[in-house]
Amino acid sequence: MFGTSGAGLRLFSLRGIPVDLDITALLLIGFYALSIGDGYGIVVGLGVALGIVISILIHEMAHALIGSWLGAKVIGIRLHVLGGVTFFSHKPPSYFKDMLISLAGPASNIALWQICELGAKLVIKPVGGVDLSDLFYILLYLSIANLFLGIFNALPGFPLDGGQALYALVRWVTRREKLSAGIVMVLGCVSAFGIVYVGTDGFNFSAGLSNLINLIFTIYIAYWIASSSIALYKQAVSPIKPSLTPRQQAELRQREAEKLSKNRPGYAAFEEGKSYLLSKEYKHAVESFTQALQIEPTDLDYLDYRAYALSQMGDYRRALEDYNRLIEKAPRRTDFYTSRAMVNKNMGYLEAARADIEQALKINPAEGYAMQLKQELAAL
Repeated sequence: MFGTSGAGLRLFSLRGIPVDLDITALLLIGFYALSIGDGYGIVVGLGVALGIVISILIHEMAHALIGSWLGAKVIGIRLHVLGGVTFFSHKPPSYFKDMLISLAGPASNIALWQICELGAKLVIKPVGGVDLSDLFYILLYLSIANLFLGIFNALPGFPLDGGQALYALVRWVTRREKLSAGIVMVLGCVSAFGIVYVGTDGFNFSAGLSNLINLIFTIYIAYWIASSSIALYKQAVSPIKPSLTPRQQAELRQREAEKLSKNRPGYAAFEEGKSYLLSKEYKHAVESFTQALQIEPTDLDYLDYRAYALSQMGDYRRALEDYNRLIEKAPRRTDFYTSRAMVNKNMGYLEAARADIEQALKINPAEGYAMQLKQELAAL
């Protein structure tokens, strides 16, 4: 059963994760239904169109399921005219796991390619006197489409899965942000040029409207990949940084831990709390962070960790109190505003959540996570 969700349709929920169909996705369905149906019939056209949307959905579900298994928090899936996107509130503090999450999508398309190809071979001949030629053409097109989707999404450009996986791999091996972003930028621009070269080779303006739409779409996709890859590098070299991701926070904490003395007051309780946090024993984590704060009440890291642990155990009221204190003490920290926005969202205070996001973007317009949350809140 469909339900409305902002500018889209709520298809269903997967383990509590909302799956929405953006209105623009209907353009994708219409394009494939008309262009393929023109030559093979409307049944084949609609079958291929719906099959491609289902393939994209499986692609995004692969990201979500593997991400959840590896410790990421998935908050939604949305299908649109360019494909789909899986929204994470946070990912595990590991670039290696992030790489696996990114590769799960293309891997699902490669699996679907093999399944559809096998299915086409099984129905190539009539079964029991029933002509299955329409089903054959649908499966044949879907096998080719999934092979294309798998290869395309594996290209080393941002924000494609291949670009995200490459970035995570280089960060995991070298720990160097600028080098990782630089490699993705160069290969992303090369990929964009290759897409334009292949997509425009032999183009003929007299070949029909669908051919012209393909050309425009090809150029737009190439521009999107090139500009996004360049933006990733600019962000890496920019002195204005968005709030740290969980894995970046983990790296920073590790470096800071090496500098701090184990005899520092409150530090032992803080480390104990982090251990509890990793094992998802949130109640004990809160107790340890509270103990650390009793010794060093002005330490923002201790308070930040306690607020996060409280939010994870569902004690949003106390988490909100801690985030209020954090923002009062550090009003320019965008990550505190985005974290408080998530707590307000979970409590149903949507206007307060939107206000926090606007404040975070006012401080830093390049704050990527705040922009993502703004889009999610706009759909509520």
